[in-house]
Amino acid sequence: MSTKFYVFIFLLFTGFVLFGSSLNNPFIFDDESQIVKNETIQNFNIAKIFSESTFNSYGKENASGIYYKPLLTMTYALLWKIGNGTSLPFHLFQLFLGIIIAFLFYLILSFWISPILAAAMAVLFLVHSINSEVILYIANLQDNLYLLWGLLSLLLIMKNKSWIYIAICLIFSLMSKESGIIFVFAAPVISFFLNSNNKTRLILVFTASVIAFGAYSVIRFIIVEMTTLSYTTIPIGKLTWGERLLTFPKEVFYYIKTFFWPETISLHENWVVTEFSFSEVIFPLFVSIFVIWCIISMCNRIQLLKKPLGKIFLILIVLNMGLHSNIFIPLDATVANRWFYVGSLAVIGLIGLSAEQIILRYQKSAIVLFLLVFCLLSGRTYLRIQEWKSGISLFTEAVATSPNDSNYNNTLGLYYSRAGNLTKAEALFKKSIQLDPASFSAWNNIGTIEANRGNYAAAEEYFITAIKNGQYPLAIENYARLLLVQNRRNDLSHFLKDAIIVLPKNKLLLELQSQGY
Repeated sequence: MSTKFYVFIFLLFTGFVLFGSSLNNPFIFDDESQIVKNETIQNFNIAKIFSESTFNSYGKENASGIYYKPLLTMTYALLWKIGNGTSLPFHLFQLFLGIIIAFLFYLILSFWISPILAAAMAVLFLVHSINSEVILYIANLQDNLYLLWGLLSLLLIMKNKSWIYIAICLIFSLMSKESGIIFVFAAPVISFFLNSNNKTRLILVFTASVIAFGAYSVIRFIIVEMTTLSYTTIPIGKLTWGERLLTFPKEVFYYIKTFFWPETISLHENWVVTEFSFSEVIFPLFVSIFVIWCIISMCNRIQLLKKPLGKIFLILIVLNMGLHSNIFIPLDATVANRWFYVGSLAVIGLIGLSAEQIILRYQKSAIVLFLLVFCLLSGRTYLRIQEWKSGISLFTEAVATSPNDSNYNNTLGLYYSRAGNLTKAEALFKKSIQLDPASFSAWNNIGTIEANRGNYAAAEEYFITAIKNGQYPLAIENYARLLLVQNRRNDLSHFLKDAIIVLPKNKLLLELQSQGY
């Protein structure tokens, strides 16, 4: 049997040993609104899958969200049908994709370095703590999908395969997640590095990228008419261009720190930098520049930039950071580990390319170092896996990491509420509101607690605030129920007239209307 087979088996074994205990984890956080409560997925509505966004509509005319990822939604629908609504197929598929991606990384590296070293780098990529979320969090299946198709397009370019297949992979990458644009931009540059003397090949790969970008743009912006690109309610989305630029050095520093020392791992972080200071701007900028200078100097010293793959990894890092910098288009958080998925692959690839000559001279030391790094990363990832066992354990750690994150406090409160600990839940909801009075979910959640206590006047105030802040569908439903419980027929009838305009397909509202309210 070939070396490739043994490497794949080893990656498969490593992945299942490390992540196997997470296969029965429940749906958590965005999994609920994207899958558990998403009628489009449960009904396998093909038309809606390819014409709407990814989140449950909650009775709106169309699905909620500003992102267009039909291949992600289609995959969810298939896995929901296969597993009859259980989370196991989702986790199993996501783990398998993570292993496949690591194997593709090995195949790419093995073109340029020894198979053993390439396999070692692929294993480190698989177990690295910064990448754990893309396997543990079902809502991050999008990252596995877009990187899978992106790496396939890279392999096809390296093997001089038909530009048509490359175009298909690039389109599929974009249809999985907008981050697929990294490979759309990278494809012609990569082709240039590999085939600089073959103008025909360069033109064909460039054509593949143009077709992929054009097809996606026409479908999204013209046919489906999804033109919104960012949320204005997220802290980073509220900043000016200059303030986002001021935040960028700390973002780069965050990814460098987390990659080389993953002590703290979280879903995302929403801090922003609005004032020029040493700790927030100068220090992270200095450290980031120093690390980047060291990497470039090392690459020059060992002539790594003369190797096509070294250039490819560097361009992937630049594109990865540029896309997720928030400078050009503010995203739905300031930083998120999943956004460095391509970046971590490229950095580990550079390490592998630069280490080959050293390893040949110091084989025993290299093996000891690899085992040490492997154990440290696996151990940290194992600890992170334990945090994903429940919503309470996950968001307890999230709040400890980011105590001033309104969304984290609200979500932890929600899980405590479901567990029956209303006192703890109420305190967290109030803190969430204090941190972000303009939010709507926490207002609705604390209103639900007051309604269950029979404090209808307080509950009404909270529900109305949630509705005013963002036409929150759950608050609209809860306020309608509150009016029904109090038998306020006239108020309910008047409220329904406006509510159904906002949520024309909401089952509860339509049912109340059919009953004569």
